Order: sequence, then C-alpha cells, then structure tokens
Amino acid sequence: LPTASPHFSWTEARCKCGGRYALCRTIRVHRALWQSLEDLRAAHYGRGLPLISVYRCPGRNAEVGGAGLSQHLAGLAADIPSTVKSSRVRALKAFGGIGITASQDTVAHVDRRDLAGGPSVTNPATWFYN
Repeated sequence: LPTASPHFSWTEARCKCGGRYALCRTIRVHRALWQSLEDLRAAHYGRGLPLISVYRCPGRNAEVGGAGLSQHLAGLAADIPSTVKSSRVRALKAFGGIGITASQDTVAHVDRRDLAGGPSVTNPATWFYN
C-alpha cells in the first residue's frame, strides 16, 4: 500500500540509519501501532502528528542508546513530540507503554508492548525521562 494508515506513511516509520547497518530491515511496524497512533492523532494532534522515530534496527537502536529490548526493534513503538499531558494519553487506553518527559508531564514515547505480553492498555507501563 502507498500509505501505512490514513495519516501516516511508510517512510515515516523506516529506520533512520538509512541502511547503514547490515541487519536493517528499514521498515517494520505492527498494524496495531498504526491504529493506536491514528487514535492519538485524532484525539490530540488535530494538525498532524509527526513521528520522530518508529522502527529501529539493532545497530541504530544501539547508536541512539535505546534499551536492549526496545519496543522500537519490534516495530511496536513511536517517539512523538512531547506536547500532550500523560493523563490524556493514558485515558485513550491505546498504549501498553508510555514514556513521559518528567519536567512537563508530557508524553514523548508510546508503544504497544501489550501485544508482546507486557502491561495492558488499561494499566500501561510508564517511566520518566529527565
């Protein structure tokens, strides 16, 4: 398909390494993540939701200091502009993991770790970035 979902393109999701690493698949995203991002966009990003990072190959993940078992490696995560309060994102019940910018209580990372056997969308894992 030319687009991944009604408002997101495949090129937005590809690994930012540009194929520099041998194991780079360039695009790997779970369909449920797209739907959750569409829900988030509809609720809180009326002018559009730019995606900072979605899929990361192992090399790129290491390069940026990502967690060893990062949800980005499985195409289950997205880094987003940190503008929406965490309570509003939690209320959507669309993500199993939510990374929060501590100083502003805004969300910078969302994921669907619930699809990999992690916490549920009704009680997501949360953590804070400094």
